[in-house]
Amino acid sequence: RAMNFARYFKISSYCLISTGFVSVAATRRIHPVWIILFAAIFVASWRMDTVRLRQRIPSWILNCIALAYVPFFVWDARLLSRSFVFAAIHLLIFASAIKLLTLSKDRDYLQLYLISLAEILAASMLTVNMVFGICLLAFITSGTSTLVLFEMRRSNAKMPGATKAQPLVRGAGIQETELELFSPFPAGPFFLSTVGMTLLILAAAVPLFLI
Repeated sequence: RAMNFARYFKISSYCLISTGFVSVAATRRIHPVWIILFAAIFVASWRMDTVRLRQRIPSWILNCIALAYVPFFVWDARLLSRSFVFAAIHLLIFASAIKLLTLSKDRDYLQLYLISLAEILAASMLTVNMVFGICLLAFITSGTSTLVLFEMRRSNAKMPGATKAQPLVRGAGIQETELELFSPFPAGPFFLSTVGMTLLILAAAVPLFLI
């Protein structure tokens, strides 16, 4: 079936989120239990309705979970990992997992993007290998795509009368979803343009970095 905007945005966002985690997992310094648990939550988040789950969970429960992690972080830094860096990475993984399960608003997406960036930076301090290079390239590509899509999504939501009839509406299934303007979504051309933008970014950034 044809790719719609919502699905492409979700795929691009999850690719961006996964690159940060894979980069730190590839350092081989993260315990397998953390990797398995996050991978399970990542898959579950993709399949479940996180918006409905977030509506059912009171905010005070999430606040209690966050406060409960503080003593664990101290214990992790002093006794379990014996490293502030690895304890901070565990904190990032934990925060990312919670956000994935309660993903509902634009700020949740932005926070996950920032967590992924922090994981990339942490991985760059721990290792420099081929896997990290691939993750970094995937992060730049998916990041370029995701930020463009995120701005399109936010701009369309703010557009006056965005949920009204649009000239590109295709079918009644997407009406009043704030995504009528992007249906059908040109996934193929957009992906090629994203790759082109990524190559231009690298062509400008690498020489500047060397200089």
